[in-house]
Parts: sequence; C-alpha cells; structure tokens
Amino acid sequence: MAEDTTEAASGTSGQPVAKKAKTEAEGRARAGGLNAKLAAETKANPPAPVEVRRLDYRALQYAVTKVSMDFKLHSGHTEVDTTMTVEKKCDGDLILDGEEATVILISLALDGVETLEEGVDYVFEPGKLIIR
Repeated sequence: MAEDTTEAASGTSGQPVAKKAKTEAEGRARAGGLNAKLAAETKANPPAPVEVRRLDYRALQYAVTKVSMDFKLHSGHTEVDTTMTVEKKCDGDLILDGEEATVILISLALDGVETLEEGVDYVFEPGKLIIR
C-alpha cells in the first residue's frame, strides 16, 4: 500500500500527514502545549478553592456517549490520547474541567478538524477548556 504523502493545508513539507501531525504535536508538547500560557499563570498564582453546592449544579448540556483513551507510558511522563463522542442536548458551550498546571493539551480537534482557533472555537479559563 502506498504511503500517504498528501501535504497539509499549509503544504510545504512533503512529509507523510501522520508524521507531520506527530511532529507538530511533539513541538507543541515541548513548547508547553496549547494551554501553556494559562498553565504558567496558574502555577504562579494558584486559584483559591471554590465551594460548589449541590444547588449550584444544573442539567448537563452534553451527553458523553463514548470515550476512548490510549495511554503511552514514558519515563517521567504519560501521554493520553482521548477521543470522546459527545451529543449536544441543548444550546450552550461544552465545558471541560481540568488542571492546566499538570495537564499539557497537545492538540484539539472537533469533528476531525484540527485547525481550531483559540478565542473563536475554544477558550481556556482557569480550570476549564470551553469549546464553542
């Protein structure tokens, strides 16, 4: 079977698409990931704990119907590739809670599209990734 050598939209490398994606992801990981700026701010100024009461909860706007996780264990760190199937139940953003000071977000794709723009398609807030 022939190797896929289709160039990416920026199209200058000529290397296989999978290898190009892996190389770009490795570069983002070395640079601290997509959430590097917020992670640095959070480490410098950790947020105060927030009390969440049962009455503060509301119905979920999305249902996660499938989760697939692939773990790659390395000396000193672990890579986790997660794919989620999510169904929208009503209007609103998808809000994912997390610890940006300990988790490096290497890439983000929505319906297979990896050319999402921060501030337009998604935003980071302390402890949250919000996908619009």
